[in-house]
Amino acid sequence: MTILTTKHLKQKIRPSLEKAHILPLVHYVKAKYYRLLGNNRLIRVPLDHLRCQEKPFSELQGFSGKPIADFPPCQFLQLSLTDPKKALDAFEQWLRKCLIDYKAFQVPTAEGGWANSVLVRDILRAHQEQSIILKDFEHANPILIDAVISRHAKQYFSVFNSIKENGYNKLLYPPIYCFPRGDHYVIENGHHRVSSLWVLGHEQAYVMVMRDEP
Repeated sequence: MTILTTKHLKQKIRPSLEKAHILPLVHYVKAKYYRLLGNNRLIRVPLDHLRCQEKPFSELQGFSGKPIADFPPCQFLQLSLTDPKKALDAFEQWLRKCLIDYKAFQVPTAEGGWANSVLVRDILRAHQEQSIILKDFEHANPILIDAVISRHAKQYFSVFNSIKENGYNKLLYPPIYCFPRGDHYVIENGHHRVSSLWVLGHEQAYVMVMRDEP
């Protein structure tokens, strides 16, 4: 008998929600739920008061605890304003370097890694669709990896372009969760969206402030 944990349920349900395009509603309800509980609070924070996550894998890449301008994708988003193709290629290379060279696929998310990230799950799913049982990620098919990385990079730039053209509607995305740290706030998730806002010249962002440390 298999016992499904909350984590397993999320992994099974999320793909269906993504296909049904109702994740924004889920994010909205979740944010409202947390606010009612009083565990978090949604506030508007100056972007220069936000800091990147403080985790071992972020430290390895050199942006742990630093301003969002030091988050690597910022430079790719900035480049996309003048050379979209070059920016996309550079972003794909960065994703590949993190995933393969830094072995992000085996670093737990609690340490800032991508072990259970959407990217890794999509790569595993791509192999399953080809009837490939992938027991060791290091033996993954490079062609399938590149295809998934390319798709994810384009999705990130799609979000960036949407914000550039239509502004940022906080109800269309998951909350940007942060933890207070003195006069600043450490980003737990949402680095790419904060990067987009920074590159596009926004001065503030709505964030969900968590009252307890992760």
